[in-house]
Amino acid sequence: MRRIWMLAVAAWMAVEGRAATPAPRDDGVPQAVGLRLGTLGLGAEYAVGLGDYVNLRAVGHLGGFSVWGDFSDVEYDVAVDFRNIGLILDFHVAQGGFRWSAGVFYNGNEYEGTATPTANTEIGGMTFTPRQIGTIRGDADTDELAYYAGIGFGNPVSRDGRWTVTLDLGVYILASDPTMDLTADGTASSNPIFQAQLAEEADDVGDDLPRWWPVIAFGISYRF
Repeated sequence: MRRIWMLAVAAWMAVEGRAATPAPRDDGVPQAVGLRLGTLGLGAEYAVGLGDYVNLRAVGHLGGFSVWGDFSDVEYDVAVDFRNIGLILDFHVAQGGFRWSAGVFYNGNEYEGTATPTANTEIGGMTFTPRQIGTIRGDADTDELAYYAGIGFGNPVSRDGRWTVTLDLGVYILASDPTMDLTADGTASSNPIFQAQLAEEADDVGDDLPRWWPVIAFGISYRF
């Protein structure tokens, strides 16, 4: 009876030891897909681990919004349309969640604005009436190349779990300064003097356009 008891205890310990042994680690290339939302729009990403400390992410964004803004002392209703896709390299610190990031983007973002002055307004270096000006429409021309630099938290391909919440903080920088093209439909729209002042105004508005864009993006990723 004592021998049977000792055999039962030994068998139980063997089963418990096997259960406590962690599953073999997956040695394949870690990959993850995710969704993100931030100041570059609503997006998706695919991440792949290139080593213990480096990941590569392909990200893309769509979406848009409207906002009022003053450019060269004229108030515009600005519509922003996001269309961008890029590659980002993440350098993780000691395999942790904190990372330094750098990347390059195809920039298809569009910025359009309209302004309908209701009082006498200076266009270029001259003042015109609302009737002479009518509605001003602006279309920003931006470089198709943009760069990204920033920091972040969360490793999408971490083996600690399937799901990861991420945060990106950085800056999206155009390769060159944006320019602005302005048109107007008022009574002076065909006047060469007004057109010259409108071209000067377009240069002034272009000088007010930012070359960089702040990036704040929250995401959730699934490793597979």
